[in-house]
Amino acid sequence: MRHVVNPIVRRVALSPLAHWTGSLTLLTFTTRRTVRHVQFPVLTHQIDSSLLVFTDATWAANFRGGHAITLIRRGHRYSGEAYLVEDPQETAAALRTALRQLPSPRRLGLIIDPQHQPTDDELATVRRMIRISI
Repeated sequence: MRHVVNPIVRRVALSPLAHWTGSLTLLTFTTRRTVRHVQFPVLTHQIDSSLLVFTDATWAANFRGGHAITLIRRGHRYSGEAYLVEDPQETAAALRTALRQLPSPRRLGLIIDPQHQPTDDELATVRRMIRISI
């Protein structure tokens, strides 16, 4: 599915329609191991003063210790640095805040039974968190 959807989303993020895409962001970086230039469409979340990305993707490991990035968000290009947050409690707390702000956990790619209140350990194991500084 991502091989079909991601190219379409990339084009939208680079087009004049990007002004109306909300939290859709195009994240561009060079991978550490293979030194490839890649672009991933992600949803960013503004929590307190931080711009965050929640993902279960393996490419998040590229940001361990910090890594240069370029963002295209709402038609504007930003340079910055992204950091993989290694603290599971910090990740869980931010995920919990994001879940309170969003109308549905599906916006984070999560399916949570309304009768179940996930623990911090459960939240920290399903998603990694990337903090972006621009």
